Amino acid sequence: MYTVVVPTFNRQHLLSGALESLLGQETRCAYEIIVVDNNSSDGTRSLVEGLQKKAQRLRYVFERQPGLSAARNAGIAAAHGTVIAFVDDDVVAHPSWLQALADTFQTYPDAWCVGGKVTLGFQSAVPAWFDADAKILTTYLSGQDHGDDTLRLDAPVIGANLSVRRDVLGAVGVFDTDLGRSGTMLAGDEDTEFCARILQAGGAIYYCGHAVVVHLVPAARLTKRWFLERAFWEGRTQGLRQRRRGIRPPLKDEGVILVKDIAKALWCYGTGDMRRAILHDVAARKRLGLLCQTWGVRAPRPGGSA
Repeated sequence: MYTVVVPTFNRQHLLSGALESLLGQETRCAYEIIVVDNNSSDGTRSLVEGLQKKAQRLRYVFERQPGLSAARNAGIAAAHGTVIAFVDDDVVAHPSWLQALADTFQTYPDAWCVGGKVTLGFQSAVPAWFDADAKILTTYLSGQDHGDDTLRLDAPVIGANLSVRRDVLGAVGVFDTDLGRSGTMLAGDEDTEFCARILQAGGAIYYCGHAVVVHLVPAARLTKRWFLERAFWEGRTQGLRQRRRGIRPPLKDEGVILVKDIAKALWCYGTGDMRRAILHDVAARKRLGLLCQTWGVRAPRPGGSA
């Protein structure tokens, strides 16, 4: 039995497409789908209950504690599967997605965790400054592409398309509720930290290029402001993890790098090289978030919304 966990918060309009793709999986596997409603105020519950009349494999769980990690953990607690797969509520899974994951676990019995390809489905025109080859930008949009093969990785996989053997959780624990998105706060790294514990415990992480989901990208996430906010919270999250390990980066050294990135961003903006400018701007904003978390530096809000 496989369990697919779909955390959601006030995104009924996207959830319907995700569930349609999950209910239409072409697989030999027995599986269930658990929607974890993270205290939504829209029609999420009605949507799921309506679909349950036609699909017995679909279950509904309500989780009041806010945050993506809390919702995923609620899904784990309710799951019946020996393998638990996590997807976001704004993805569309390829019909063979689940079978590809199952084939990977069967072929590689040492696999503790398997991630899949996440392609980006842009819902609007991509701005000229967006560099689709810039990994930092595509990763912030939950893109993940290591090719079409199956590979063993020594790095984390993205939570938008991540699966884990249930018995592994006894060794490494569940998702850290101090990390991950909560409401409008763009924190993250809960999947990175979870995968880090798997690697530290000696577990194997695989990537399957045939387990594909499309992550929908709305126009609201293709603004400079969104990327700068996302980078800032990435830095805050990184700082939190470092503080837990007793690491405090030297303020002077980090400050020098921050100033250099700001200067490079300003230079590139001034010369009209917008693609390089946004990359330096994002790097500066991430470092500022790190300094805010570790040294209490106060941060101005990013300007612009283009």
